[in-house]
Amino acid sequence: SLSLSLPLSNHLSPSLSLSIPLPPSFTLPHHFRTAAATMNLLLLMLEDFVAEAQVCIRGRRLKHMRQIHKALPGEQFRVGKIDGKLGQGTVVSIDDEQAVLDVELTEDPPEPLPLLLMLALPRPSMLKRLLQGITTLGIKDIYLFNSFRVEKSYWQASKVQPDAIREELILGLEQCCDTVLPRVHMKKYFKNFAEDDLPGLIAGRRAFVAHPIAPGPIPHAVDVPGALVIGPEGGFIPFEVDLLVKAGCELAHLGPRILRTEVAVPTLIATLYSWPQGSIDEEPAEPRHAFATSGDPDVGAGPAEGSPE
Repeated sequence: SLSLSLPLSNHLSPSLSLSIPLPPSFTLPHHFRTAAATMNLLLLMLEDFVAEAQVCIRGRRLKHMRQIHKALPGEQFRVGKIDGKLGQGTVVSIDDEQAVLDVELTEDPPEPLPLLLMLALPRPSMLKRLLQGITTLGIKDIYLFNSFRVEKSYWQASKVQPDAIREELILGLEQCCDTVLPRVHMKKYFKNFAEDDLPGLIAGRRAFVAHPIAPGPIPHAVDVPGALVIGPEGGFIPFEVDLLVKAGCELAHLGPRILRTEVAVPTLIATLYSWPQGSIDEEPAEPRHAFATSGDPDVGAGPAEGSPE
């Protein structure tokens, strides 16, 4: 049944509750479904393959296929093999225990964004949201580093551990129909990172430090590989800014407003790079099943560098 609670007035007074019986076959219209129903790819892990062109799906993904899509034999899903190609999967059989799909993987994943993202470790709850968004934008190398204004306790949080990070990356891949898992590198000592690692990482790239006190704004639509360094909430201290500049980075700002990290990251990326090459003029693909997810911590391998240094 569908339960409704209607206030009897604009004041804090009792409400009228209604219970409307619904047939067992009733499903909510698409636009009323939860946010979990907005993902777009059934991402296949190596262990899913029972033959070269056949997979067996269990657990979270099976639950979604059955409950959200009411999948039946013969239906097709958008699929992709982790770190491999994209294509179509056709349901051969499906029951309470597993779904068997024949898959044909013929398409390359989208081109990555030519940007290294270096981010002072944010609050763990914010990191969870950021990792998904960064992944959907096509960034394949993410450096999380320590800074004077990063709380030491952040590094011990459960959301910063390899399995939790990988889970968010997979959610991002399923959202944006990509298969290439980003690499996450942990750098726990800022001075070592800025002096030893950073110069080599940004060689051949145009590197920017987002900083509110900078001689000029972040450039628009650069056409060269880039690197972007974003500090903690509260900003870099002067000593850290000096080390970043000595390593070869340029200071740049986004205007007079001070933005939170979760707003600054996508804004800076969108400013630096226009739409990925080769994707604007292409004809849209035929509509296919969306695939949603609510998280699965027990598939695939962890980030490339999962332990803080």
